[in-house]
Amino acid sequence: MAICAVAAAAWGAVLLAIADRRLAGDVRGFILPGLRWYHSAAFDDIAIFGARGYDGEFYAMLAPDPLLLREDTAWGLDSPIYRARRVGVPLAAWLLAGGHGATAIRLYQLLCWGLALVGIGVVAAWLRASDRSPWWALVLAPSAGLAVSILRTTPDGAAAGLIVTALFLHHRERHRAALLAVAVATLVRETSLLAALAIAWSEWRAGRRRSAIAFGLVPLALLTAWQVRLMLRFGWGAGAPFDVVERPLSWVGPKLRQIADVSPPWLSIEVWATLAVLLAIAASLVFLLGRSRTAAERTLLLFSCLALVLGWKVYVEAFASARALAVIPPLALIVAAAGPGLARRLGLGAAVACSAVAGGLLVRQMLLEARTPTIPIRIAANVAAPAGVLANSLPADLHGTVRSGDGSLAIEPFVHDPPGGPTRRRTDLEVAAETPAAVVFELLRADGRNYPWPCRIRLEAGQTARLADAPQRLFGSNGSFGLRVSAESGAATLRWRVRDDRPGAVLPPWSAPFVLDSEARSP
Repeated sequence: MAICAVAAAAWGAVLLAIADRRLAGDVRGFILPGLRWYHSAAFDDIAIFGARGYDGEFYAMLAPDPLLLREDTAWGLDSPIYRARRVGVPLAAWLLAGGHGATAIRLYQLLCWGLALVGIGVVAAWLRASDRSPWWALVLAPSAGLAVSILRTTPDGAAAGLIVTALFLHHRERHRAALLAVAVATLVRETSLLAALAIAWSEWRAGRRRSAIAFGLVPLALLTAWQVRLMLRFGWGAGAPFDVVERPLSWVGPKLRQIADVSPPWLSIEVWATLAVLLAIAASLVFLLGRSRTAAERTLLLFSCLALVLGWKVYVEAFASARALAVIPPLALIVAAAGPGLARRLGLGAAVACSAVAGGLLVRQMLLEARTPTIPIRIAANVAAPAGVLANSLPADLHGTVRSGDGSLAIEPFVHDPPGGPTRRRTDLEVAAETPAAVVFELLRADGRNYPWPCRIRLEAGQTARLADAPQRLFGSNGSFGLRVSAESGAATLRWRVRDDRPGAVLPPWSAPFVLDSEARSP
């Protein structure tokens, strides 16, 4: 408990320090919701910082409606059948919240963090049982997978904590509790099936056939039943692609080229995370292949084999690969402490240490970024739409050229002048919903190479989105473009302005409001 408390206190201090400057003081901002998949029912008053969010936002969206009974829940997911496959933490949050949406969001976040930290406590207990100092478990607190899971509120750290818990319960011969833990872990992240198979493998070798079948089939049956339900709901062809698996180590060449020009390499998250994976694979194959005896050793071996065949889509950034392999550092520490041989301990320990350095560098990067406060995008509730709008008419106080038709609006220039130029123009937008509405933003380039992903905002009646410096917030773009805005559903009003961002510049007035109406679009 003391070790868990130390890890929780350290992470609490880091989260509060970052939230104070980067997230408007709201720790829910670590969910990282983005405008592209903004879901007003789930994120009504959470600050937003750009168009692209992160994976944690999709699982947080599920917390108020994990069974996907409402259509708007599926609307907010980039791939409903893939995201909803990992329903474990959102479902637990929803049950604990008694179905209350806002409470479920908070509990989702606490469960992601808490279960990840519980894994550290379980490793400490295991080290104590192996006559090792439990304080070695604290090296896991900054490990890369756990750090990404906490700073971006994804359930991967929770899955790792549940896997370690299941293995420890199995080690203590509490098989029913271990089966429950690994079954839940499978619903949190499907790769947890590897731990269930490792335990089944150990049970079979021990001659406990019925127990082996239970560990092999129960988690698989639970995951399959939920997957079938999702396919019946969304269609049999709606699953996520399986191109994350490639030939073994195919990612190494692109990864080495990616990090070749990193300077200085000792401050690169990518360098240390790559070293951690390569060391874990090498140590597992050398010391465990053909010689693994315990369920923990076999689980580590299976996850190291998974690391071999994961493709470039996973390894393209350390954040993704560290999350997918978040369970490797705690397993490596357990196996190193419990097994004989100095070389084995050093090999696995080096993998744990490199992962800790990578995670520590991620925390350092976030703390350095927190020195520069960020103004969030606010989706405000109960803000009235501009009054007196009866029909569209091109306003007289335009800050550029406007073209309208079919209920959409094209604005030019949509501008964020690059730093160091002679001008510092910025375009601001304000969208107010008269009815529940989904508003689509499309970036238009003069060369015809438009931004490939439109951004969407979903608003309830009476909500207003104010987007200061919209080109940067929506698309992260510098330059002068055009912007097409349309209502995908419902009706909303839009105001905009182009302002000079230099000190002392006079703030111009907003344009007259323009009605965006989905019913006015051509079929």
